[in-house]
Amino acid sequence: MALMQEYGFTVRPDREGDFQEWLRGNEEQLRSAVPASIRYVGTYGVAFSSEKDAGSHRLFLEFDSYGSIDAFSAAMKDSGSEFARLMREYYAFVADDPAPSSLSLYRSFTDMFV
Repeated sequence: MALMQEYGFTVRPDREGDFQEWLRGNEEQLRSAVPASIRYVGTYGVAFSSEKDAGSHRLFLEFDSYGSIDAFSAAMKDSGSEFARLMREYYAFVADDPAPSSLSLYRSFTDMFV
């Protein structure tokens, strides 16, 4: 079973360029640092969308199973891990509430009970 998480967020307006530069320098390290059951798909800017309150950026993660979500949480709690360090730096660019944001979890339709 594959699950895809889409996290929509807004970068602080004064940090857009810094975030882009940070991603260029750290995206491969982030891809390598994720727990084994998770794949960092990428971070994307929204070119256009009908969603008005979902944020202007998207982080996509693929999880092998629902248990991978627990692995993500555990890795984020491990203050000594490279993954947690990179994600803390990543989230430092995200605008505080009430900035537009969203969170969706998708499951392959072929795996769903209908």
